[in-house]
Amino acid sequence: CRLRFEGERIQREIENWIRREWLSAEFRQRFPKDTVRLTTGGMFDADAVSVDESIVACISTGGLTTSGDKHGLGKTHKIRSDLFFLLLTPSTKQRSMVFTEQDMYEFWLKEQENGRVPREIQFLIVAIPRDLSDKLSYAKIKSAEEVSGKR
Repeated sequence: CRLRFEGERIQREIENWIRREWLSAEFRQRFPKDTVRLTTGGMFDADAVSVDESIVACISTGGLTTSGDKHGLGKTHKIRSDLFFLLLTPSTKQRSMVFTEQDMYEFWLKEQENGRVPREIQFLIVAIPRDLSDKLSYAKIKSAEEVSGKR
């Protein structure tokens, strides 16, 4: 459990960097984490919302495969859920899914090309700084060891 908490802390650190540095530079405005009201009346905790509320984004730091080299169904289901909620955001000029892992980014681009994801969703890939990338890799290795029972 301690390692899982450490992995979550690193993911939050990366998400904060993406909001604070990358998205802000890319779109020239701040992107706090925020809750948005959906067209259905419910609420959604978005990973990033531009201060002018024209852009809503979700962030994924996971790769496509599991540590056992299998397709990460849970990961793709989570993203599909995020995509659904992005589509329910009202009067948003841009709905974005931001990826840090190339394989996950390419998977979703192909899903979109095959007509399985609406064109209203923009997929973005971001290269995170080396120190954050190293921390994320280490956390993934340790998490995989914990799950498999190896130490």
